[in-house]
Amino acid sequence: MNFRRLLEVILLGVCWGPSFLFIKLAVEELSPFTMVAARVGIAACILLTFLKLRGTKLPPFGKIWLHFLVMGFFSASLPFVLFGFGEMRISSAMAGVINGTTPLAAALFAHFLLADERLTLSRILGVGLGLSGFLLILVPHLTFQIEGNGLGITLVAIASTSYGVGMVYGRKYLKDLPPLVGPTCQLLTSSCCLIPLALVTHPFIPNTTLSWQGVGAVLGLACIGTAAAFFLYFRILKNSGATYLAMSNYLLPIFSTILGAIFLGEQLSWTTYVALGLILTGMMIVNGTIKLSKPVKLAPIRIEVEEDRPS
Repeated sequence: MNFRRLLEVILLGVCWGPSFLFIKLAVEELSPFTMVAARVGIAACILLTFLKLRGTKLPPFGKIWLHFLVMGFFSASLPFVLFGFGEMRISSAMAGVINGTTPLAAALFAHFLLADERLTLSRILGVGLGLSGFLLILVPHLTFQIEGNGLGITLVAIASTSYGVGMVYGRKYLKDLPPLVGPTCQLLTSSCCLIPLALVTHPFIPNTTLSWQGVGAVLGLACIGTAAAFFLYFRILKNSGATYLAMSNYLLPIFSTILGAIFLGEQLSWTTYVALGLILTGMMIVNGTIKLSKPVKLAPIRIEVEEDRPS
């Protein structure tokens, strides 16, 4: 079971990995608000269709929908928009690297807000190994090629922290929902907020033409980076917890680099392979696939009590 959960996290990284490339391509032709509104709207329709085919009903309106609204804000609306504005100023690769800070925020928030996800020595070691892999990719960017500007980096950093908040919030309030219900309702609430905002800030112009590149980028974001990713997101959140889910963000720079090597002919450095090994090891420690030590069973202490005998 632990190995299966590890594969799910890797698959989530595969779904999220190309998102930064798609965002970079999409914001060349669309405003961030329009891009995100299309992304969440299409993804919501896809998941709602699957939900109807399974015969599953949406929860009745009530307090649960307030949780969906909050979850949608921290896990979709806010970070998606900030990534769009951020990648207008910095490269997609740098955005993916900065997003690797999400596990740190998730682990910190989980420690204080979730009773079953306290920071133990093994979790600290696992997160630390993942962080080491992340730094192996981050440091060369900072040392040899500082890209973009402070505003773009700050926006992406806030978006990454927002992901961490959303993971912990979802684990606390939305972990016991039927399959597909959580991501569908979350995207529906985000769509209801973002579509009107996009229409007000950047009204649709009928004669506006999009290239196939722009259309493909939006569809890739909606189908792979949102619909498929959010389905896996809630599965992992329910079965493994917010801290382990956040570890998937360590994989994003790895997959971004691999995609660059495949589609752009970029070379993979030895540090990439070392980083991948550290990240996977850290994830397996956090999830319990690798156990550092077995629990020690103490022998019961027998206490004999002498009865007072009459002299």
